[in-house]
Amino acid sequence: MFDKVSQALALMREAFEDAQTGTANMACRDLAGEVDAAQKVINAAAAVQVLRVAQYAARDEEQDGTGRWVEVEHGLGHVSEFASDCFGPMLAMGSVAASRRVDTAAVLAAKLPATLAAMAAGDLDSWRATIIATELAEASVTSCAAVEALIFPTVLEEAPGAVTKRVRRVLGRIDADALRAKAAKERLTRFVRAYPSTVPGLTSWVASIPTADSAACWAAIDDLAHRAHGDDPARTLEQCRADAMVDLMLRNVTVTTTVTVMVPVQTVTTDEPEGSLERDLLVSGQPDGGGANGAGRGHRNPLANTNDFGQPTPDPNPLIEPTWTQICAMGYEIPGIGVIGGDIVAAILDRFDTRIARALLDETTGVVIETATTAYLPNQAMRRFIQQRDGHCRFPGCNRGAKRCEPDHIIPFSRGGPTAIWNLASLCKHHHRVKHDAGWTLTMTPDGHCTWTDPHHRQYATHPVNHHELAA
Repeated sequence: MFDKVSQALALMREAFEDAQTGTANMACRDLAGEVDAAQKVINAAAAVQVLRVAQYAARDEEQDGTGRWVEVEHGLGHVSEFASDCFGPMLAMGSVAASRRVDTAAVLAAKLPATLAAMAAGDLDSWRATIIATELAEASVTSCAAVEALIFPTVLEEAPGAVTKRVRRVLGRIDADALRAKAAKERLTRFVRAYPSTVPGLTSWVASIPTADSAACWAAIDDLAHRAHGDDPARTLEQCRADAMVDLMLRNVTVTTTVTVMVPVQTVTTDEPEGSLERDLLVSGQPDGGGANGAGRGHRNPLANTNDFGQPTPDPNPLIEPTWTQICAMGYEIPGIGVIGGDIVAAILDRFDTRIARALLDETTGVVIETATTAYLPNQAMRRFIQQRDGHCRFPGCNRGAKRCEPDHIIPFSRGGPTAIWNLASLCKHHHRVKHDAGWTLTMTPDGHCTWTDPHHRQYATHPVNHHELAA
């Protein structure tokens, strides 16, 4: 099987080389024909991938009577807890997208043979197949077969929106209970998410909420927006709606912000800085012997600038306190929101109660400098360091913010792993379990670069936040 896929890939590479030679002797009809043929190949390849993903997800690793870990087949439609964690990094997908890909594959392989066959024949693309699988996820095998019999071959000629309407309409006639079950399940998956916008200084919000609540919210926003538009016609109605939503959300709430100023330093000292900025983050050195991967890399020791009695000596590279003007001129990142300019920072500082904190950066790498403790749990200063260094969960593709994660010992504390920055990484609850229960291994360099190895020996790297780049 693998040889066949490799041969198909080689043939497509040859086809690409042929396409690069030019179109001098080809009519437009022939060019269009090759576009259609290429799409059929893509569709067929997607069908192969779907089936293999579903077959992989149908297996779990379980301990047998002797304590050995063995693969247990549960049949198509079963989804192993950690299946998406294998495919997310492999396919360069986020955790949510990878989970959806696995769930969709399981439905297609277990309940929708006609849909999968249409993909394999090259007639149906993965996007429309995903729509069909999503709409029929809660339907029985019998209902799925009845729906497929009524929607094919018509859906092969329809756009995605029309496919959605057709499948939903047919399912409502055949199995109204399944349609209601799907609606009830989707109500449980309501969400609000925020993403960095493609426009600097803006953030995109996406929400999925029950229709009744949505209607009430929209009415409140729209009413306030129309009144504001009447008072200030210079603003568009769309702008007024955006402003109205913010005003409604911030009524009767108290917001406190913290601005962390990243200060590059050449040599870390034990001096306690003086000045107007609060020093939140403590600094100490790393024991000899390197990072959590045992690489033995050296690291600058802050005790190097002390005398025989451990008292600090004058620092040849003193810290320079940024002025308020400089703070407002810098670029900043709000985790999960994006990088914002100094003028927006100034507006935030003016509007909300603001606390100023400082983190020390390695001058070369832009990574926050570390600290350590002998206790099992990291102290608050260490947690802030880890959050600033990692930014989010350190599993490949996971974007859960570091503040919503827990520091995890890379070398377990029970095996002598210290509670030190170079041995702690931010992991969400799920990927903490992946590290400990799913056959993955994790190593990390002293400066925070992680290497994950999956159960099949593929390796993936994740890197600490480079605050130099964010401020550029």
